[in-house]
Amino acid sequence: MERLRHLVLEVAEELKEVSTLEETLKWGEPSYLTKHGSTLRMDWKKKSPEQYASILNVPACLCPVSRQFSTIPLPMKGIEL
Repeated sequence: MERLRHLVLEVAEELKEVSTLEETLKWGEPSYLTKHGSTLRMDWKKKSPEQYASILNVPACLCPVSRQFSTIPLPMKGIEL
């Protein structure tokens, strides 16, 4: 999780659209908020120690786009419209 945290902070620093990034806990999970954009939450469960989850609230139309640009297969769960 620490590597993911550093990656989030590094990418946010590189993006000119992210002027501030607030790091907090939501439902006991590390969460990252910006003034403009969706909250990103991360999670890890003891029952699946090799997996991490990124929880986003994004329009369904972005799910296929994010899959297209990913260099690794990313399973996505949730509601897809």
